[in-house]
Amino acid sequence: MSICSGVEPQAPRRFPIYRPHWHERPTQLLARDISSDTELDWIRIAKDDGEVIAAYEIEQNDTWNFSVLTLKVAQSYRNQGLGRWMLLHAVGLIESKGGRVVHAWCRSHRDFVIRAGFAEVAPDHYVMQLQPE
Repeated sequence: MSICSGVEPQAPRRFPIYRPHWHERPTQLLARDISSDTELDWIRIAKDDGEVIAAYEIEQNDTWNFSVLTLKVAQSYRNQGLGRWMLLHAVGLIESKGGRVVHAWCRSHRDFVIRAGFAEVAPDHYVMQLQPE
């Protein structure tokens, strides 16, 4: 088994994803200040040994349209499937909130979002259509 950046590769589902508590705000990963508790309703994190290692933030645009605003994985945990696990978790959360269209804007990770099931609709703009069961 190889070691990547000092962290032994793990199955991404090993890291539970949940809404952060106030003291777990992922301000560094999301590169922004989180100033209210209600903002945390739209953020999810994954932790390893008490450290936040990945985070995403979504936004509701209207009744059916949501956006994945940010998805970040700590450098030493990349290329192990954790980003995909987080992105698909975001899609599931959006679906649970009644979303039918998921938007993502991405400049440098085109293949990543396309492999996750998004379609490119404009430069740097990707969309996933969700079908109600």
